[in-house]
Amino acid sequence: MERLDYAFGVVAADPDTGLIFCDENHRGVSFGFTDTVVHSGVLLICRLMRCHDSRRMAQLHEMVGHDHTSRHHKSVAKKPFPCASPFLW
Repeated sequence: MERLDYAFGVVAADPDTGLIFCDENHRGVSFGFTDTVVHSGVLLICRLMRCHDSRRMAQLHEMVGHDHTSRHHKSVAKKPFPCASPFLW
């Protein structure tokens, strides 16, 4: 679980909104066919994927009894669009 938590935390995300961002210091690539393009700014699709992953991480931590960490991941998943969550998942 430690490696998963580390990998999840590597991404540069705005602590208030959870949006993934890239700039000159935190260069990033997106996904799919644009993975050779260096992006800057906010990456919405990556944030949607992080939201999905947060939910899965919460489930994994719940299964092994890490309730505090599970609650943290659930809060990360709800940050940007709590009202849209039922439509996306």
